[in-house]
Amino acid sequence: MNKKNSNKIICPYCGSNAVLRQGNYVFGANAVISHIWVCTNYPNCDAYVSAHTHNKMPLGNLANKELRNKRRETHIHLDKIWRKGIMTRKETYNWMMFVLGLKKENSHVAMLTLCQCNELITKSKKVLKNQNSRRDS
Repeated sequence: MNKKNSNKIICPYCGSNAVLRQGNYVFGANAVISHIWVCTNYPNCDAYVSAHTHNKMPLGNLANKELRNKRRETHIHLDKIWRKGIMTRKETYNWMMFVLGLKKENSHVAMLTLCQCNELITKSKKVLKNQNSRRDS
C-alpha cells in the first residue's frame, strides 16, 4: 500500500476494494482513531487498518481480527524489550528488521504477516528469557 497505489487498495481476504472512512465507522462514537482504511465488504469481512493522521495513507496492510490481535501481541513483546532496557527502541526495531529481513520502509508492525508476527514473538520471548537468566545468575 504505497502512495502510488493508495487509490486502489484491495482486501487480501475477499478481494474487495478498501475505502477511507472515519474511525467511528468501525469503532463507534468513542473512536480514538480518526481515519481507517476499511474493506468495502465490512462487516462481513472485518479487514481494516489505521490511517496516518497527516496524510490519511494506510499505516500498513489490511488485517482481519486474528492478524490485528497478533500484531498487538507483537507490539507488546517488542515494547518489553526496549522498556526493560535490553535495547533502545530504535535498536529493537532495527533488530526486528534484521530478524525478519525487512527493508526500512516495510519495518512497521502494521505491515507484518501472521507468520512474521509469530516468528518475532518467538524470538522476542527468547531475548526476554535470556535477559531474565542473566539477571538471575
